[in-house]
Amino acid sequence: MPRRAVQLPTEPWLDTTRATIFLREHGVDVSRNTVGWWRFANLGPRYVRICGIGIRYTKADLLAWIESPERRDVERAAVLAGKRAF
Repeated sequence: MPRRAVQLPTEPWLDTTRATIFLREHGVDVSRNTVGWWRFANLGPRYVRICGIGIRYTKADLLAWIESPERRDVERAAVLAGKRAF
């Protein structure tokens, strides 16, 4: 089976810690553990798992998630569960 070419982003990748800082700078009060839980629950921003390196995010994907309806759904679910949004 032939491999398909993947278009990699030209911007730098952010690890989970840097992604958390980026989200905080853009008004999302969140902890690193919460970002990890979102990833586990498939609720958070799009990410890539790079073998031997780990989880990485792009700023474009983080910004897209901040503006997305999915983020508002995550906030509503947290409020209904009686927890703070992030």
